[in-house]
Amino acid sequence: MIWSAGINAYVYIDNHRVPASRAGMLTPWFAEQYTDVIIEDLSRNRPKLVIFDPEVIVWGYRLGDYGARIFSYIQTHYRQMDAADPVKRKVYLLK
Repeated sequence: MIWSAGINAYVYIDNHRVPASRAGMLTPWFAEQYTDVIIEDLSRNRPKLVIFDPEVIVWGYRLGDYGARIFSYIQTHYRQMDAADPVKRKVYLLK
């Protein structure tokens, strides 16, 4: 299992993975309804890899803003793969 924030559902398909949360995507309106569900699912399923880019813009909204509580959870329970790498900086590995 993995979890990818944002609207990139192809990540699951391309990698033959099941989303670690019942909310497989994170749009601004999903965040309003499903933040607690996503945090609960990540806590229960403990995916080894999470993809979260706080700077990405989804329909005019910054993911790091509308997904702030989820990102805080990720920063507490995961470590960033490589902050200096433009791709790996979006990848977080379970501590």
